[in-house]
Amino acid sequence: MLVTAVPVAAAQKVELRLMSWYFGEEPAATGLKTLIAEFERTHPGISIVPEQVTDTERLTKLTTRMAGGQGPDMYMETASNVRFVVDRGYCINLEPLIAQSAEPIKQRFSDGILEEFSDANGNLYFMPYAIGPTALVYNSRMWRAAGLDPANPPKTWESFVEYAKKLTGNGRYGLAMFGKGDGSSVWRLSYWWMTNGADVLSSDGQRATVNTPEFIEAIEFWANLHKVYHVVPPSAPQNSFSENNAIFAAEVAAMVESGVWQFGVTEKMNPSLKGELRAALMPVRRRPVAAGGGDDGICITTQSKHPKEAFEFLSFLSSAKAGVTLWQIHGKFPANKASLQDPAVAKDSLVQMWLPILPYTKAPVLHPRYPEISSVLGVMQQEVLLGLKSAAQAVADANAKITEIIERK
Repeated sequence: MLVTAVPVAAAQKVELRLMSWYFGEEPAATGLKTLIAEFERTHPGISIVPEQVTDTERLTKLTTRMAGGQGPDMYMETASNVRFVVDRGYCINLEPLIAQSAEPIKQRFSDGILEEFSDANGNLYFMPYAIGPTALVYNSRMWRAAGLDPANPPKTWESFVEYAKKLTGNGRYGLAMFGKGDGSSVWRLSYWWMTNGADVLSSDGQRATVNTPEFIEAIEFWANLHKVYHVVPPSAPQNSFSENNAIFAAEVAAMVESGVWQFGVTEKMNPSLKGELRAALMPVRRRPVAAGGGDDGICITTQSKHPKEAFEFLSFLSSAKAGVTLWQIHGKFPANKASLQDPAVAKDSLVQMWLPILPYTKAPVLHPRYPEISSVLGVMQQEVLLGLKSAAQAVADANAKITEIIERK
């Protein structure tokens, strides 16, 4: 009897869709795509499909896609929005997959980073990828021209104002202020209230704590940089990320509150500044703070049909080796502690400049309704900066609105 051989179909490649704004920004896109290519070379049965979204539309697009049953397999988010996404049931709890792993993966990260990407019960939902607290980034060339010592940054609010005054004049200003009331502006503003000992919520997240003398003092002092001292560009109430990138690169302002990525962005826009930028911890009022919020992690969505394969990718992406690549191409700090100890990273003068700042990273708000809370704080920011309300009145109104948000069932 003649037997005809039937060809066996090749195993179908698993496709994992990753939604991230990184794919539309450089050098973030090149860094992430390089790591994807490296993972695919060692995992030929898995393909990572980039899904590009903008920074501002990502939450809306995720919500729409999940509601329609077309969610991505993986989704990148900043620490501030993690509990909002988790509370909506969009991401799986990573703890069961971590328990099955041969490596104690959570030991890769600091306790503070783990808290940012976990729920209120300590269950990890997002795999930490990159960290980026803010600091005082400044132009040493402009400092020298103003008679200031770049090796001696201001340590107090009072000395900060004095430095800013010396740097202001002839169309130039001390600080590129974030005053637009958007997410980036509220994030920078958070340093001012946190270093003054204030917080938005009580430690259990059940009570608004905005309406305090410390919070009011911080907002008033910050706004006075524009209204009283005039050490920021007049356009400050309209300025955020893109505007301040241009202002700082054009040497219209000598200082900016930003992260390590500012170096690459600025040097690309103005190559003459290569080697002229410095970073230091923001001035200390009551406690040292580097405002967290620029920390990025990735979750596996509840609609992914391939969670195990997705976890393999996230484990690779957060490895010490991948972290070295992240730093070398993207210029953002890896979340994996071991990456920063790798000789290829540790010897970098930029890393050495930032290492003393990293331990003071503190996320401003960890709450499922952070997007709403941030919007309220953005309105408060604009009200005070534009003189529409006194700091005391704007803060009191914000406290009442935040109370409504967190008490709403």
